[in-house]
Amino acid sequence: MRNNGKKIEIQTSVRKKTKKFELLFEEISEALFLHDFDGSIIKANKSACECLGFTHEELSKMNIFTIGSTDLIHGYDDNFKRLVIEKRLRFETKHFTKNKKEIPVEVTSTIIIVDNKETILSSVRDISIRKNYENKLVEARKNAEDSEAELKAIFDNSPESIFLFDEQMHILRVNQKGLFQFQIKETDFQNKRLGDIINCINTKNRTIKCGSNGTCSTCKLNNIFNNTVTTGKSYTKEEVQIAIQVNGSVMEKTVLVSTSLLKRNGHSVLLATIDDVTKRKKLEQELILARDKAEESDRLKTAFIRNLSHEIRTPLNGILGFIDFFAEDNYQLPAERRMKFIEIIHKSGQRLINTVEQLVEISEMDSGILKLNEEPFYIKEVFDLFVMEQKQYFKNSKINFVYQIDPALKNQKIITDKLKLMQVAKHLLDNAFKFTSEGTVKLIIQNKNNNLTLSIEDTGIGIDSKFHQSIYNPFWQVENNTPHVYDGNGLGLTISKKLVASLGGELCIKSTLGKGSTFYFSLPGGIQVISTSVHLKPSNLENKSNLKGKTILIAEDELTNYLYLYAVLSNENCQLLHAFNGKEALDLVMQNPHIDLILMDLKMPVMDGFEATARIKEIRKNIPVIAQSAYVLNGEKERALETGCIDYLSKPLNKDELISVITQYLKYDE
Repeated sequence: MRNNGKKIEIQTSVRKKTKKFELLFEEISEALFLHDFDGSIIKANKSACECLGFTHEELSKMNIFTIGSTDLIHGYDDNFKRLVIEKRLRFETKHFTKNKKEIPVEVTSTIIIVDNKETILSSVRDISIRKNYENKLVEARKNAEDSEAELKAIFDNSPESIFLFDEQMHILRVNQKGLFQFQIKETDFQNKRLGDIINCINTKNRTIKCGSNGTCSTCKLNNIFNNTVTTGKSYTKEEVQIAIQVNGSVMEKTVLVSTSLLKRNGHSVLLATIDDVTKRKKLEQELILARDKAEESDRLKTAFIRNLSHEIRTPLNGILGFIDFFAEDNYQLPAERRMKFIEIIHKSGQRLINTVEQLVEISEMDSGILKLNEEPFYIKEVFDLFVMEQKQYFKNSKINFVYQIDPALKNQKIITDKLKLMQVAKHLLDNAFKFTSEGTVKLIIQNKNNNLTLSIEDTGIGIDSKFHQSIYNPFWQVENNTPHVYDGNGLGLTISKKLVASLGGELCIKSTLGKGSTFYFSLPGGIQVISTSVHLKPSNLENKSNLKGKTILIAEDELTNYLYLYAVLSNENCQLLHAFNGKEALDLVMQNPHIDLILMDLKMPVMDGFEATARIKEIRKNIPVIAQSAYVLNGEKERALETGCIDYLSKPLNKDELISVITQYLKYDE
């Protein structure tokens, strides 16, 4: 259920990002076509349909050559070669509507990757108005002496910014759109050059102007105008980054520059049109970003499913596979080998539990339901006990484990979430031992400036500096091409990073490839000094059982779980009663006053464990009720204790711990 929830959550995230990509693609005002290298249309947006008069379905069955003029077909090979080399291509052509109407258009094509396949994204602008004005300008130029008034009207009313320059690149005239677009007053450009009004992006925040410095020989904007003046070469829609002054501040813009050389009264005049495409460029970038995010989410979903399958099937194979040896008597396993197989089964089961717990943890964090349960505790006592519980790490004689804690911390305590702090220490210690085959692992606890500082050092494989941020990404190890495959689902450091942040600290790393790593963090808030130390209660795991003659009620709806509890407790000379739900448990307590203790499952039909416990406590206030549950969400333990349970055990239950806890509370029977 948890795994399905995580899968659905990731799929929902992918759909949201994909929907944003689809929305941007569909709602952008310019016609967009997504087609393959052969010209077959994969997708067209609403504007494309409106412009050409075809439906989405009709366009999806067509080829760009069907709607394009012959020059598009004949020039496709050359254009495609340019597109591959330059990555972006602009050109003008004609498109035909469903009613055979001819429309002049400007096409901007870019190669993008969609679903792991290279495709071409083409943005198409209807330039009918501009072409009309350009045609009229050409016609007016031929008859300039007879149609000066008409030329001026066309010039001033053009939808694009137009500049006229003399042979020395002094500005002669700017149309109304140019004056407005670049915030120029009609008196400002007299006897001024282009660099006095507009500068390329290289001059931003510098004192030099375009065309006035030696480095301007490599400037794209400067070269376009110089080449047009000196060679007569015309440019069409060349993309240039510029910087302009607007109200005392510098604004960056992306423009398309077109130039041509005209003759006027025997002198050369440079005609330049500058089209501001800053907004369109931004929309294109957002479209590509949305696509990239959708693909990244899809990659994470794939990594999650693949890794989750591996992390569940691998330990299950270790459990189910070795159980077969015990199922058949023919194997006649020696005691030593049988114990080895049992050890493997235990390790596989623990690995499966760790996977589930980490998935629950990361789900809680991503869902925003992670809550802190702050409490004061003695630092040295807690970490001493933590180290004792990690004995499995010290079995590998090749690794020297060093535990260092400031002795002064013995009488000092801190207020924080103890469970989450220990979770971080456990994850980091797991990580250190996993990637260290020999050498040393150090756990160091210090008081620095009255802040608790924890660091874990190892002499393992280390991490390249370029991956120091990537390691905190979920499932990162799946994508890490190391020669050795390590166990784990790639969530440990992700969880640790978020847990430390929730505690008010920041998890940091120092690592050198091949030499080892150090993870460290500090918790702010202050350490309190206490005059005397209060020791933790010793572990009850080694308490001897004393259940003879006791009656224990097991409230458990899952028969498999009950049979396990029966197998464990039936050897302890106690009487066992079984209730399949909370209602049956309540009835048995009312009928049998000699019940000494109840093991209460919290998730049961008819009546759950919470309600059953509350009602039983109304009848027998002092009967010990121990909650047991496979649900480990925040707040469940607290709710069980508030309802009346005396303790809480998480499934799967450990045999020794179960008997120890039962023995402990039977001492306080009524």
